[in-house]
Formats: sequence, structure tokens, C-alpha cells
Amino acid sequence: MKKQKIAGTITSKEYQEKSNNYKFKIITAEQRKVFFYSQQNYQAEVKQLETGQKYIFFLYSNLKYWFLEK
Repeated sequence: MKKQKIAGTITSKEYQEKSNNYKFKIITAEQRKVFFYSQQNYQAEVKQLETGQKYIFFLYSNLKYWFLEK
């Protein structure tokens, strides 16, 4: 499984009703745009994330799954 550490600012957070997940768009300091989906077992943490704030993420499996750095 590919793992990549990315620091970026959340530009949008959109709830996806069908999958019960959130879709995030972030932009890195290098102006790279990335999108990914949350995982259902992290919904409590996801609700606390705010648009416009910078976070550090570990992205896995071709940038579709993520974990916040603690």
C-alpha cells in the first residue's frame, strides 16, 4: 500500500449521502490539488475538521483513503 504524507489546507468539505462519507479537497503549499474521501470509522474526527484550516494527512492507496497525523 502506497503511503504519502501531505500537509494542506482544506478548500471544501462535502457530505456524500449515498456513501455516508465526506469528500475533501485540499491544496498543498506547492499548489497541488488533492481530493480524497473519509472513512466511515473516522466520522467523529471528520466532523471537527474545518474548511480553511491546515492539516497533515497520511494518504494511502492512490490518494483515496486518509488518516490525520496525531
